[in-house]
Amino acid sequence: MEKEEETVAAAAPAPPPPPPPSRLDAGKLEHGCEHYRRRCKIRAPCCNQVFPCRHCHNEATSSLSNAKDRHEIVRHEVTQVICSLCNAEQQVSQVCNTCGVKMGEYFCDVCKFYDDDVRFVPFQLLRSLHLLKSRYLIGYIKFSSLRYRCPICSKTVLDMSDFWQLLDREVRQHCGSRSVGVNFVIKVIEAVQMPQEYQYEVRILCNDCNDTSKVAFHIVGHKCSHCGSYNTRRISAPDDQ
Repeated sequence: MEKEEETVAAAAPAPPPPPPPSRLDAGKLEHGCEHYRRRCKIRAPCCNQVFPCRHCHNEATSSLSNAKDRHEIVRHEVTQVICSLCNAEQQVSQVCNTCGVKMGEYFCDVCKFYDDDVRFVPFQLLRSLHLLKSRYLIGYIKFSSLRYRCPICSKTVLDMSDFWQLLDREVRQHCGSRSVGVNFVIKVIEAVQMPQEYQYEVRILCNDCNDTSKVAFHIVGHKCSHCGSYNTRRISAPDDQ
């Protein structure tokens, strides 16, 4: 019997080899410059030259002997990038349309910003949100810690629609509903009915659509009247009634 067991154990198949790394992650952290780890270069629209990043461009052009030639790049105007793995030039996007590599683990289409080094906040939190189970917990952390915003342009980089709806519901229902199921969210919204001294209007700027609105002040947040986002900031003093 012992010999039979040894034979069966010896015949057991070896575990399969680990799967090859995803093409998206090929070359990650192996390319870039002293400023950023990324898998693409940018073509500067101002001088049509190729640089690893905007800082490399600005450092190079600021040292030109002719003062008239010195200039800085406007990063929002960058339209072309060159993949560092296959050298294909293409329009700005996160994934190379030729070799399929992700040119930056973090990517902002507004800023034309790429970065493979996502070890630090806010990037690490953005990547780890899928580990949390409660969607309201996710929403609370996204909103209260401001990690849902791009650290450069402040636009929303996560799908916040569920949490915007949660805020809408809390404001409408005066915190009377306990169906939310997450006590600390309700604690954040301690009172929807603002005291008399806080019942005034403020003007806000939306970080997502760049439009302005005049809305009633509220401690929960200020909703953009145009796109419905709560990713806004006050741009005026209180307008007392």
